[in-house]
Amino acid sequence: SGEVLEASARPWYVTALQLSEPLHFGDYGGLPLKVLWALLDVLTIVVLGSGLYLWLKRGATEART
Repeated sequence: SGEVLEASARPWYVTALQLSEPLHFGDYGGLPLKVLWALLDVLTIVVLGSGLYLWLKRGATEART
């Protein structure tokens, strides 16, 4: 008949996972926080990219000497 006879309590780790889900998907803080995170992500990519560029450029210079 599909009738639920008994429902047990959720394990603690399922509750912890459900609490952390908004943090993982960025569903908290609204649009201003999402924009801030996007800007920080772009800044991180620029810093990593410029560091890689300088590292490769230094390696090419040292290989010539």
